[in-house]
Amino acid sequence: MFIFNQTFLKTSKPKTHRMRISPNIRLVAIVAIAFPLMAACSKEALRSVTSNLHDGSGSSARAATETDTILLKNGYGVPNETGINIGSNGTSNWTTNANTALAYATINTKGTLSVSLLAKSPDGAGTVSVTVDGKVLTVNVPQSTTYQQLTAGNVNITNTGIKSFTIKGVKKPGAYYADVNAIVISGTAATGAYYNKSDYRTCPAVHMGYNMHAGDTAAWFYNEIKVPAGSDVVPTFFMANGFYAGYFGIQVNSATERRILFSIWSDYNTNDPNEIPANYSVRLVQKGPLVTTEENFGNEGSGRHAIAVYNWHTDSTYKFLVHSVPDTGGVTYSGYIFLNNQWNLIATYYKPVGVYNMESLYSFIEDFGNGLDSYKQRQMIVQNQWIVTPGGVWKQLTTANFTTTTHDDNFSRTDYGASTTGTGYTYFTSGFIPSTAHDNQAFTCNAGTQPNVTLPQ
Repeated sequence: MFIFNQTFLKTSKPKTHRMRISPNIRLVAIVAIAFPLMAACSKEALRSVTSNLHDGSGSSARAATETDTILLKNGYGVPNETGINIGSNGTSNWTTNANTALAYATINTKGTLSVSLLAKSPDGAGTVSVTVDGKVLTVNVPQSTTYQQLTAGNVNITNTGIKSFTIKGVKKPGAYYADVNAIVISGTAATGAYYNKSDYRTCPAVHMGYNMHAGDTAAWFYNEIKVPAGSDVVPTFFMANGFYAGYFGIQVNSATERRILFSIWSDYNTNDPNEIPANYSVRLVQKGPLVTTEENFGNEGSGRHAIAVYNWHTDSTYKFLVHSVPDTGGVTYSGYIFLNNQWNLIATYYKPVGVYNMESLYSFIEDFGNGLDSYKQRQMIVQNQWIVTPGGVWKQLTTANFTTTTHDDNFSRTDYGASTTGTGYTYFTSGFIPSTAHDNQAFTCNAGTQPNVTLPQ
């Protein structure tokens, strides 16, 4: 039997990373159980009748049978938001029709979809259009300082699935196009519609949790990742080697900066690193020459991390190693990345109090921004997950569980998925294409050959 040590994922908003595993909850689960979904606040849509319907992607959606309202606060400015602002009330400060507003919904019922907009145009009467399933509907927006529901028209939905709603400026009375707060849908095709009802417009995180055989101990965790061209969206964390006490991977932080990040959490439960007692503090033992910043972090639990600003490339395979050495007082963790034909130490940390072997091995993709480009797909290929036992025996991890943070009230999206790829897996989030996997789905990859690796000393 395989075991997977389940833990709970949390999010917060530091600049360098968000995803973590709480060091306060340690549960052991069988292979069929993986990371749980994160809880979050919900934003209820207007509807006349609600029911529980399956959205066709493995999620259970609370869906409208007559009328629903898709808030533009969870939409996107395309190709960017320099000429249009997407805020809590939807669009504003919309100056150019080279930028459009984009929203999505999964339509699960064929038939007539009636479309209206909640819009206002304080500067005078204006015009916008909304394109749904290839049909362009024009909406004249009268002068008003308050939002009005304005009929756009009907669309005949002949094929169900994820549909885009593209709102384009047609005529502006002054410096700005009309402000659009929401898209209201009704009619037969609105039955069972599934869309983002939450307070988050970032795409959901997706993870692969790797299963060790019962009784095995990992002194080393080896993994390889590759980010395909076009998936390096700002900002994204492609995390390669996650484990109970920390994680290790690469990030896209801006158009001009990329990073390697290795983090270890303290077992003391606080988001303020200044509150950690000395006997719980993660201590730096050594940092590598690539490291540009080494410091305490907080806001997602607390600990220490090492950051190396490094211009890693798409379509290149990067190899990662984490070494764990427990002793009677704690555990030492070292993170290495293979660059320029050699293993490079990022950092070695000593974590007191918690004395345990490396466990809960996993990888993830996370959008840690504010949703500016969260309609763009992020994809990662992970290959060759191996552990090395304290006795020096290499063992491949050939089974994994795919999980996602998507939920009806939290990152309520259906555009994520995973598949087996050789001796590993390919998985993605966003892009608004149909889901290819469901939460907690089990995968088995092909058996491979032990990597030719000389373990760092």
